[in-house]
Amino acid sequence: MNETLEGTVISIIYESADGYTVAEIEAEEPTIVVGNMPGLKPGERTRFFGAYKNHAKYGTQFAVQSYESALPHDLNDIVLFLSGGFIKGLGEVLATRIVEEFGEDTFDVIENDHRELTRIRGISGRLADSVHEAIKEYEQKKYVYSELMGMGLTARQATAAAAALGDAAAKLVRENPYLLIEHVRGIDFLTADRIALQIGIEECSPFRIKNGILNVLHKVLAQGSTYVHRKRLIPHVAKNLGVAAAEVDRALLMLVWEKKLVLKKYYPDQQAVFLASAYYAETRCAARLFGLARAQEPNRVRNLESLLKKQKKAFSLTDEQQSAVRAAVENRICIITGGPGTGKTTILKAVLNILGGMGLTCSLAAPTGRAAKRMQEATGTQAATLHRLLEYSYDEDEYNCYFRRNEENPLDADAVIVDEVSMLDVYLFHNLLKALPEEARLILVGDADQLPSVGPGNVMGDIIESEIVPCVKLTHRFRNAGGIADAAYDILNGKMPETGDGSFEFRECSSALEVRELLCAEYEAYTKKGEDVQLIAPIKRTDLGTVALNAAVRERINPPKTGKAEIVFGDRTFREGDRVMQIKNNYARAWRNDAELALGEGVFNGDIGTVQRIAAGTVDVLFEDMRRCEYEIQALSELDGAYAYTIHKSQGSEFDVILMPMLYGAQPFLTRNLLYTGVTRAKKKVLIAGSAATLEYMVGNVWQGRRATVLKRELMYLGRLKNGKVD
Repeated sequence: MNETLEGTVISIIYESADGYTVAEIEAEEPTIVVGNMPGLKPGERTRFFGAYKNHAKYGTQFAVQSYESALPHDLNDIVLFLSGGFIKGLGEVLATRIVEEFGEDTFDVIENDHRELTRIRGISGRLADSVHEAIKEYEQKKYVYSELMGMGLTARQATAAAAALGDAAAKLVRENPYLLIEHVRGIDFLTADRIALQIGIEECSPFRIKNGILNVLHKVLAQGSTYVHRKRLIPHVAKNLGVAAAEVDRALLMLVWEKKLVLKKYYPDQQAVFLASAYYAETRCAARLFGLARAQEPNRVRNLESLLKKQKKAFSLTDEQQSAVRAAVENRICIITGGPGTGKTTILKAVLNILGGMGLTCSLAAPTGRAAKRMQEATGTQAATLHRLLEYSYDEDEYNCYFRRNEENPLDADAVIVDEVSMLDVYLFHNLLKALPEEARLILVGDADQLPSVGPGNVMGDIIESEIVPCVKLTHRFRNAGGIADAAYDILNGKMPETGDGSFEFRECSSALEVRELLCAEYEAYTKKGEDVQLIAPIKRTDLGTVALNAAVRERINPPKTGKAEIVFGDRTFREGDRVMQIKNNYARAWRNDAELALGEGVFNGDIGTVQRIAAGTVDVLFEDMRRCEYEIQALSELDGAYAYTIHKSQGSEFDVILMPMLYGAQPFLTRNLLYTGVTRAKKKVLIAGSAATLEYMVGNVWQGRRATVLKRELMYLGRLKNGKVD
C-alpha cells in the first residue's frame, strides 16, 4: 500500500554516488527516510510517497518510491538549507546574515539579483556568483526529477534517466519514453509503454510500434534464438499492441532502414528477422570458422608420429584419443566433444606437451571462473575466464563496455584452447574469433549433451552438425571414470541411473517439506566434513526452488548471531559469512586482489563469493578468485544467495557433492539433458531427493526446445558455395 509522509529534511545521514540517501526528517515525529533521493537538502519541505518498513537493526523507516520537494519558506529552514554544505564557502553564519537581510525574499534575490548579496559582510562577488549558480543548478535538477517522477518513474529510475540523458532528460523522455529501455536498468518495454500511454503517446506512434518489435526480438534472444520469422512476428506484435499489421510492417521496414534489424530470406516463402547485432555475430562467426577450417596447415608439426607415440606411452592414449590429439595439432580449428570419463583432460595435456615442445604459446580459457580454475588444476597450465583473456573493459566516458583484445589487438598466443564450449553464446564466441591471431589454432572442447548456453545461439551444436569443422566425438569411457560417469551415461541412454559404488543415490520423499529438511541436513553434514557441496534445482520459484532452499540452508549454516552484521535489501537479507553469487554482468564494478596487489573492473554473472564484512552501508564480498568488491546498498540487487542455485547456473562448475530436489510433477522443462547436466556437476556423489516418478519422467523426456539460429546454415552454405553446389 502506498503511503504519504510530509515533513522538513533535518539532516542527510548518508548519500551514495548514485543518489541512494538516508535522511532524517521532522514530521509529526522525527522519521528516517531511505531511497533514491538525489540532491535532497536539509531544510527542504518534502512530500514522500512509499511505505513504512521495519529494519532488523535500525527500526522503523520510510522506504521512498518517489517524492516532491520545494525550496523552504520558513526562515529557519532557509538558513538550514543554505548552510547545508552544497554551496562551498557558505556556512551557517553567512546564511543567517543573508536571511536576516532579505527574509522571505532570499531566494528571489539569489535567483534574479544575486549581486545584492555582496552588501552583506563576508560575501564577495565570487561567492555571490557561486550561490546563484548552485541554486540555479539545484532548481534545474529538481525540475528534471520532478518532471520524470510526474511521468510515473520512481526516484531511482528518475536518477538513472537524468544521469544518462542530462538536463534534457525530461524533454527527451516526454517525446519518446521508450528511450528509457536503453538507458535505465530495470525499465522494460511494458514499463516504458505504461509511461508512454500515461503521458499521451498515441497507440499507433512509430516509437511505440518500433519498440514493440524490438521488445519481441530481445525476448527471442533471451530464450536462446537469434531470429523470428516475419510472418509470425507481424501479427504477434499487431495483436499485442492493438494496431494494424500494416503499421507494424511499416515500422519493421523503418528499423531495417535504420540498420537496427536485418531481413534475410532463407526459403522462398520465409523471411527471418534478426536484431542486427545477432545477425552479424552469427554470420561473421560462420565466415571466420569456415576460413579456419579451410586454412592451410598451421606451423607444420615435424615428426608428428614420433611425438604421438611418446604421448601415447606417457598417457596410455587410446586410438580415439590419439585421433583427437592429431586433429588438434594438425588443424587450424577442431572441436573435441565427449561426456565425463572420456579422457578430454588427458587429450589436452598431450596437446599442450606437443605444442609446447614446438615452442608455441597456448592460452587456456573457459566461460566461468570455476570452469577456468578446474581447467587449470587438471592441466597444470594457467587458465583464465574468456572475459579476462579478452580483457573486458568499461569506458566511463562513453558508458560503453568492450573487449581490449580484437582484430586490431589480437591475443598473444599461437593456440587458444577453450573448455566448456557448450556454454558459449554467439556474442562471446564472436568476440573470441575476432581476437584470434591470424595464424593461431583454435581448439574447442566440451560436452555436446549438456544444456545449451544461457545466452543466444547454439554455437557448439551448430558447429558439430554443420560438419564443416574437424570434430572428434569421444565415445570410449574409461573403467576408472567412476560411478558418476556411469549414472550420466545411463541417463543419456534413457535408463534410470544406478551405480554400484553408491556415488548416485535417490531418496523417495512424500512432501516438499521432507525434501527440504533432508537436503538441508545433508548440506550441513557435508559442510562439516569439509566437502565442497552444492545444492542445485531446476527452477527458482517454488517450495523447492532455489530461493526457498537458499533461505532454509542459510538459517542452518549461517544463522543470526550477536556481533554478526546483516543488512536487508528488499526481500533479501545479507549476513556476514553468507555465500553469495553475482547475478548480473557488471563490467564497471571495481575490484582489488590483495594477494596479487592488483586492481581491475568487471564482475560477472555466476561469480561466487562470501560476505566478509558489512559496515557503513556497504557489503564487502571476497570472490573465489580472491577479487574483493564493495557493494553499496542499491548495488545489492546484483547479488543473490549461492547456497542453492539453478542447474543452468551450475554449468561449467564441478563439486564434490551435488544435492538435487526432484518433486515437481511432469513439467516440460524437466528434461533429460537438464538432469544430465546436473548429475555431471558432481565429482564424488549425487543425492537426489523427491519423487521417483519425476526422476523417471526426466530420464524419458528428450524434448529440447529447438533454437532458431543460422550458424549451422551459414556454415553449410559456405561449404556448398566452395564446392560450387549452391542453388
